[in-house]
Amino acid sequence: MLARQAGRIGRQYVLRPRVIVARVVIMKVIISILLMLAMPLQAEVFKTVTPDGEVIYSDVKTSGSKQMNVPEAQTYTPVPLPPPEPDPAVSEQEAASAIYKSLVIDTPVNEETIRDNQGNIELLVSSKPGLIRTDGHRLVYYLDGEQHGRRTIDTRKVFTNVDRGEHILTVAIVDTNNAVIIESQPVKIFLHRASVQHRFNPMNPNNPNKAAKPPAP
Repeated sequence: MLARQAGRIGRQYVLRPRVIVARVVIMKVIISILLMLAMPLQAEVFKTVTPDGEVIYSDVKTSGSKQMNVPEAQTYTPVPLPPPEPDPAVSEQEAASAIYKSLVIDTPVNEETIRDNQGNIELLVSSKPGLIRTDGHRLVYYLDGEQHGRRTIDTRKVFTNVDRGEHILTVAIVDTNNAVIIESQPVKIFLHRASVQHRFNPMNPNNPNKAAKPPAP
């Protein structure tokens, strides 16, 4: 059995082994560990042997001490990982979004009241810059959040036979993957259309102003 005792005073490390041979081996291992954990890199280490055989290691030079050759601590610097490659689809969409400055519904204006007995709503839109057709960009029109019609390059759109009441109109520019590049601010409109039962509604078969059909021959 080896008996050992370690005492730390300030920044000194004192070892008192009973067996001299074992003391040397153990001290080499302990020195390496203690120097890496408790002392700064490149610190000087001094060894002192007292008259009674005690071995003292310290980073403070004292009378009769000898400087030890301490190997530099090994460090590891990981190789930096390459940055992730951008998604081509996302990059294309971001680039397109930076091109368009605005997309607006010019007609009708927000909170406009429209009177049309046929339930027709005409939209006129514009963008800055204009629609880039060569890149496959197209317009998509929405009524109350639902797409109406196919992708188009036409800046004029007519919704037909729309129910009377409040409606929300929007338009968007999409790319070849139908991803939205830019979307207009919503426009709220109020559609008024006469009831079919109204006496003078052209759709009312009992409209007195409706021309009578000629008698059959």
